[in-house]
Amino acid sequence: MPDLPKPLYTLDEVASILDCKRTRLYELLTDKQIKAKKFGKRTLVTAESLHDFIANLPDAEIHMQPPDPARFDKGRTRETLHDLPAK
Repeated sequence: MPDLPKPLYTLDEVASILDCKRTRLYELLTDKQIKAKKFGKRTLVTAESLHDFIANLPDAEIHMQPPDPARFDKGRTRETLHDLPAK
């Protein structure tokens, strides 16, 4: 994964990067899945913490099923589909 361009991110920026709402981000912070730092009154997330969170997300498992012929053929057989006039 390429390095993030900034060393620190605001919570709004992190929510935007993760495409989640602030409520979900606060849950991740409370669960210590993402680590935050305080700078005065501001709460900031380090690029390293964000990178580690993303790197530790589980891999997606995509299961594809073959298409149901009845759903697409509308009762036609393969032979009748070839006999249809071209549009």
